[in-house]
Amino acid sequence: QTLEKALAEAEDGATITLNADVTMTQALTFSKDVTLDLGGKTLTWNKHLVEGKDNEVYSYAVSNGATLKLMGAEGSKLVFTESVESKNAADLVVSGTGSAVVIQGVDVQLCGGLLLYGDGQTDTAPASLTVENAVLNSKSYCISTNASTENNVQKWKNVSITVTDSELKASTPIMLNVDGDLAVDGCMIEGEIQGIFLRAGKADISNSTISTSFTASDESGHPYHKTWATGNCATAGAIVIGNKNGNGYYSDAVCTLSGKINVSAASGSYGTYVVYVTGNDEVYTGVN
Repeated sequence: QTLEKALAEAEDGATITLNADVTMTQALTFSKDVTLDLGGKTLTWNKHLVEGKDNEVYSYAVSNGATLKLMGAEGSKLVFTESVESKNAADLVVSGTGSAVVIQGVDVQLCGGLLLYGDGQTDTAPASLTVENAVLNSKSYCISTNASTENNVQKWKNVSITVTDSELKASTPIMLNVDGDLAVDGCMIEGEIQGIFLRAGKADISNSTISTSFTASDESGHPYHKTWATGNCATAGAIVIGNKNGNGYYSDAVCTLSGKINVSAASGSYGTYVVYVTGNDEVYTGVN
C-alpha cells in the first residue's frame, strides 16, 4: 500500500508507520489528525506548488484544526526537495485556528521552511508548531511566519512556536514577525544572518546557544543594516528584536532571556551584533 493511499484512507487520529524509505510526489493537505512514525526511515516530499489564499504557495499543508505529528526512532529523516518553480516557497504550511504540527526526534532537511499562518484572532486556539529533540536545516528559514495588515491589524497573528532540545541551522533559523508566542529552550541555533529574528511577538529564550556567522567589512556588504526591507533583510545578529520599517509588523516585540544563554557574532563585522534591539514610536520593543 502506498503512503498516499494510507493517508487518504486513514481515520482521524490514525498512526501510520513507514517500513521502508518513501518518496511522495503529490501535493497534500492534512485536514484530520495523523501521526507519521518514520520508524528510522527517510520520507522525501517532492515540492509541487499549490496556490492558496493571498497568493500563498505550498506543497504540504495542515489546516482545519488538524494535527500532524512527525516522529521516529533514531535515523528518521524528512527531506524536502524543490523544483525551480517551488524555490523559496514554504515546504509545509500550518494554517488556521488550532492547526498544529509536532516534530519529535526527526532530522528535517528543508528548502523554504515551515511557515505558520494564524487566524488573526486573539481568543481562539493558535496555529502551532512544536519541535522536540530534532535537527532542522534550511537554505532560508527553518521556522517563520508571514505578516500582513488590514486597518493596522495583523491578518495572520495568533501563532505559537515551541522549540526544545533541538539544533537549527539556516540563513535565519527562526523568524517571528506577527503577534504570537515563541519559546526556545536547550537549543543550538546557527544563523547566517540572524539566529533568532523577533520582528514582532513575544519570545522566551532559555539555556540555548545562538550565533550568526554573518561578516561584512562595510555598508556595501550589508546594505540592510541601516535600511530594512521585508523578511530577514535587516540588521545581522545572533538575536535581533524589533522593526524598522513597514506596518505589516505592527506589534510589540518583547524577548525574555533566562538560564544560560550563549550568543556570538563575528568580531569586527559591520552592522553585526550579538543582541540588537530597535523599534519605533508606535509599538513597544524590549528585552528582559
